[in-house]
Amino acid sequence: MSRRTFVAATALATAATTVVGAAAEAGAAESKTVLRMGTGKAAFTPAASILPLDTFTSVHDDLYVRVLLVESGSRGFALAVLDLTSISAEAIALMRTAITAATGIASADILVTVTHCFSAPHVAASTSSAGAAAYVQSIAAATETVVADAVKNLQDAQVGYGSGSADVNVNRNVRTADGYWLGVNEQGISDDGVYVARFNDLDGNPIAVLANYNVQSCVMQDSKMADGNLPITADLAGAAVAHVEGQYISEAPHGTRM
Repeated sequence: MSRRTFVAATALATAATTVVGAAAEAGAAESKTVLRMGTGKAAFTPAASILPLDTFTSVHDDLYVRVLLVESGSRGFALAVLDLTSISAEAIALMRTAITAATGIASADILVTVTHCFSAPHVAASTSSAGAAAYVQSIAAATETVVADAVKNLQDAQVGYGSGSADVNVNRNVRTADGYWLGVNEQGISDDGVYVARFNDLDGNPIAVLANYNVQSCVMQDSKMADGNLPITADLAGAAVAHVEGQYISEAPHGTRM
């Protein structure tokens, strides 16, 4: 299931609920709420003891896994997002096992995705090295913590959707003598759309903000420090998410996740 499909399915399932921004009396008049949501967030940053890992030698900022649980009637969904370039089938299986154990949500209804951040170590097979094994286990352990928090935070919710634009990304298809290759094509077509779903509790406090923007999160890729260290960072997507969370975290007593 794609991220857009997930958002569309959630919106369809919650068509009978009050949309964010509606008048307070409209929300009070809603006799039945079919949508419940819960969130969680935890760091899985590789410990200093297992560095260097995949050429990374230090930590600039933490890597996080965020989980959004959605219940609509008898159906449940889970979305897990990690600050990673990619993730192995092994790690996904462990995450899905943890989420299913805590929620009963079927594996097929658990979407695991990454921000495509090239400033974080790839997730290699546990059998490849002790460091890789520790890294996979840190992802699994963080997921267990996050989903437990999300279950505790499950509550009645409203959903609203909006879109905008941001001129940050660029077309990467560049014509060369050998055909098209990756580069910077300022004249090429790119999707500048920013697509946002905001989930509130019934008092209008934010529970979560889910955003999608087509950009590769690699501003800091291969950027070494003066001392030669290559730091781990959640990069562009991580900074954007941290900013949004910072805007809403004090507003919501249960915290906001994205």
